[in-house]
Amino acid sequence: MSVLVVLFTAGYIVFNKNFIVKDVEVPNLIGLSEEEAKLRLDPLKLKLEVEGKEYSDKPEGTIIKMYPEDGIKVKEGSTIRVKLSAGQKKVLVPDLKGLDLLEAEILLKSNGLKRGNIERKYSDEVDKNKIMDQDPKPNTEVIEGTEINIVISDGKEEKFTKVPILLGRSIDEAKQALAAANLVLGNITYGYDSKYIEDVIISQDFAAGVTVNEGTMINVVINKKELEQTEEQNNTGNNQ
Repeated sequence: MSVLVVLFTAGYIVFNKNFIVKDVEVPNLIGLSEEEAKLRLDPLKLKLEVEGKEYSDKPEGTIIKMYPEDGIKVKEGSTIRVKLSAGQKKVLVPDLKGLDLLEAEILLKSNGLKRGNIERKYSDEVDKNKIMDQDPKPNTEVIEGTEINIVISDGKEEKFTKVPILLGRSIDEAKQALAAANLVLGNITYGYDSKYIEDVIISQDFAAGVTVNEGTMINVVINKKELEQTEEQNNTGNNQ
């Protein structure tokens, strides 16, 4: 009888060991790499299956989802299915130069990007209210959702200067004085004024000291003695 009991007990132990599948608790695999997860599952006689990757803000290659979830009881030999992080999605920065603000914002949104800070600067090349620069630069690979800072043109800067005194000066002297004030010599005509010597300026269309835009043309009248003689001859002819 005792022999039968011993045999029965031994058979029960062997049966349980070889045929009864144990329940085990699923460990937490979130944040682990695929290799780290396998090392954690192997002692529990659980298998790992990677079902793919998804973009996320978690480090690339780490587990972000799992099924069954941790804490669930499963049978030994069960498979734990997981998804890995593909890292954050990256996109190329579009070229915004020459666009207005609304056009740029639409283009950024369509590329998964955001408009960042706005700065305004004068420009001699880019039309007013058009984008003249950006950061990051076009075709740079960035994380989706990155803010793109832009610089918008205020057009050409209006710079002002004062008209110098040209009366009594020669053409060469006038050119030098105008250049120093960032002005340009305009049309030259001729007249006569007895108060001035010949070949000097006797009139200027913008008075000295007047504030004008840089680059303005200043027209002048040059003193010519023969004009007086011509006028005298004309007057004499008329009197005869």
